[in-house]
Amino acid sequence: MYLSSSLIFSNLVRLKIYLKYGIVIYIVIMISNQH
Repeated sequence: MYLSSSLIFSNLVRLKIYLKYGIVIYIVIMISNQH
């Protein structure tokens, strides 16, 4: 039980990091497309 919950937690953390970088990259692409 503890192992699966920690696995889910690490996946959530990784997902948060991917989302954060994804948003940053998306904004950079949008800005560079405007010029």
